[in-house]
Amino acid sequence: MNYTECFERNYYLLGPKLAFSFLSCLFIIGMIVILILLQRYKFFTQRLSLYLAITAFGYSASNSVDFTSYYAPTNTIALYYCRIIGYVQTNAIMFFYMATAVIMIVVFIEVTCKRATDQMEVLFVFLIFGLPLLITWIPFVTDDYGPLGSACWFTLVDMETCEISTTGVILIIAIYFVPTKLIMIIVSLLLLVTLIFVKRQRKVAKMQREQENRHQMRKQLETELRPLMTYPVIVLVANLLAFAAFLAMSFDGENFYVRVMSIIIFALFPLQGAFITIAYAMKSDTRRKLKPRELKFYCRRCCACCKMNRKKSVREYETGIPKSDSWQDYLSPYRDIEEV
Repeated sequence: MNYTECFERNYYLLGPKLAFSFLSCLFIIGMIVILILLQRYKFFTQRLSLYLAITAFGYSASNSVDFTSYYAPTNTIALYYCRIIGYVQTNAIMFFYMATAVIMIVVFIEVTCKRATDQMEVLFVFLIFGLPLLITWIPFVTDDYGPLGSACWFTLVDMETCEISTTGVILIIAIYFVPTKLIMIIVSLLLLVTLIFVKRQRKVAKMQREQENRHQMRKQLETELRPLMTYPVIVLVANLLAFAAFLAMSFDGENFYVRVMSIIIFALFPLQGAFITIAYAMKSDTRRKLKPRELKFYCRRCCACCKMNRKKSVREYETGIPKSDSWQDYLSPYRDIEEV
């Protein structure tokens, strides 16, 4: 039996997936450019958006070059390329999920525990980019990266007999499904607890008069952390829709409406990066600075900084810049001043 017949019905997803993945890359590049122009990378909570954008770009970029699964069973070069893409995609999607989880953990700690998290940035960066690397190499040893229908990922089927590969099934469950579903459960619980806590805090604030500095601190904290909570929500919704489409195709994959739904959902799944970019651009403080006049100013400032850095061999640091972006820094008058 020809391997392409095993997943023949899935190849209609390839075109939309490549197109939407490339579109998502363009959106994320725009988000990264905005982050750099507005200098939204000085503090840890700001860099979280940058980390998420980088991981989302990696996932969308790896999807946009995943087009050799059809030729992999009969072409050696295509097979090796497909295995590399499978490894890269596995790392990229795990980086993306870990970045989502870290954002929710940081928001939970900052809001509910009122603890600074900037001192733990190295640990969080390792969780995002280091932890997945400890396990994603295993399918290379067992040759279980390769074509899977219209994608290059885990090889779950023997390319000659179309029989299920037990090793591939075990690895995809252990390396992908269990960790990602566990991450989604943790993110959901932390999001729920954080929302309940914020709602109760608002009620308490209305019932008792707060000191002016604490009130200002709380408002600024919510302003900075609230937008971060939208990113996990986007990921959760996308995963729930994709899981629903997967179940529908498993029970009745030949149904016309199920096929249409699968095209829409599986093609839009790579667009998570684009949705995250839109959510970031819709932030009130970001939206105000995306006007042509403001963008021109930030572009000039960026060019001026680049020219200045070329002339100076040693960078000068202002002593007034705070070292932490924790909730205590909201009391500082030097907090990330960007307005002119």
